[in-house]
Amino acid sequence: GTALEKALSLNAKNPRAHLQKALSTYFTPEMYGGGAKLAKPHFEKAVECYKTFKPQSDISPNWGSKMADEYLKKCSEEGK
Repeated sequence: GTALEKALSLNAKNPRAHLQKALSTYFTPEMYGGGAKLAKPHFEKAVECYKTFKPQSDISPNWGSKMADEYLKKCSEEGK
């Protein structure tokens, strides 16, 4: 499997793994199984996971929440 699949299998609540999956899907052309419509559920999952995400320490990664929100909004607008 891919690194993203492995990351999600290790921690299904990892918001950054969901965000990366969403971004990968978003930027894949629709004809190849991507696009905003298919990415939207992944962005929704990332946003949901960020709500309860707590970094393990002060130096643990803590990025992506704002990006997930912004892209979810884009997907919603493109889906109209």
